[in-house]
Amino acid sequence: RFLINQKQVKCPYSLEGCRWTGLISNIRQHLGQCTFFPIKCILGCVSRVERSKLAEHIENCAVSFISCPNSCRDYSGARKLKRKSVAAHMAEDCPEQELDCPYLEYGCTIPVKRNMMEMHERDQVHKHFKLSMDGLKTSLNNQLSKNSDLQKENEMLRSNFEKVISIINKSKGILEMKIEGVKTKIHMGEKSESDPFYVGLYKCQLHIQWDCEDRGYVGCFISILQGNSDDVLTWPFRYRATIVLINLINDCDNYSLTHEVTDSLLRQFPDSFQRPKELMNQATGMTSYVSHAEILKEKYTCKDTASFKIIVERM
Repeated sequence: RFLINQKQVKCPYSLEGCRWTGLISNIRQHLGQCTFFPIKCILGCVSRVERSKLAEHIENCAVSFISCPNSCRDYSGARKLKRKSVAAHMAEDCPEQELDCPYLEYGCTIPVKRNMMEMHERDQVHKHFKLSMDGLKTSLNNQLSKNSDLQKENEMLRSNFEKVISIINKSKGILEMKIEGVKTKIHMGEKSESDPFYVGLYKCQLHIQWDCEDRGYVGCFISILQGNSDDVLTWPFRYRATIVLINLINDCDNYSLTHEVTDSLLRQFPDSFQRPKELMNQATGMTSYVSHAEILKEKYTCKDTASFKIIVERM
């Protein structure tokens, strides 16, 4: 034991900066004086600080008492507050704290101490009323001006929108479609579909049934597809469609028939012309557009290829 007590050691807080070295038997005495030894705050906060920094900590400790920065007083004299409570005291309680007048936004720029605010509002009631009325009038005039400007802008937008819709509604949809393997399609009774095309903002598609109902005729039908602008369009969509079988020898002698959405057709197929609830409405058109004998003539089918043109316009 004697040998252990005579052993030279460093301070346990050497890493913190203490340079003391001595006998292990003297370490307890050293720790009682070591400036790097952590001790509890004497004011009762939860902090542990180095002995050399205790005085600085106490000066700034959150639970240390200081005077109110505004020098307010209580029954015992100058008010003392815990440092951590000062901000809340100034914001909520201090009678000497200067505040903005509640009518600042209307023009009263006088700073008022909290304990004088009630008197200020009482003494300045007529001034505050006048400022409030002036501010209300200004705000109302500004709002009326904004509303007038907005109304004019809305009217202009509505007018422009109606013009655009009117132009769109008057525009025609034109589609040209070349189909190969006509004889095979007729023999097999196949169907052909065009790419979607637009009549204004209405999205449509042409369907060709090569042996319609096994009666020796080619049928042509039109369907309305869901489009991105359906919510701004007028429904039902009534149109006139001219379907042209192009004369490949003399384009002045084309074969054409017109299909119109009449009142009777609307009554017979009401859902076909309303806004599509699914991807495509039921197609309508002509079951006997052209006979097989006619379309297979050389002027309409050349190298087993036929060409169609469809012109659709809103009625």
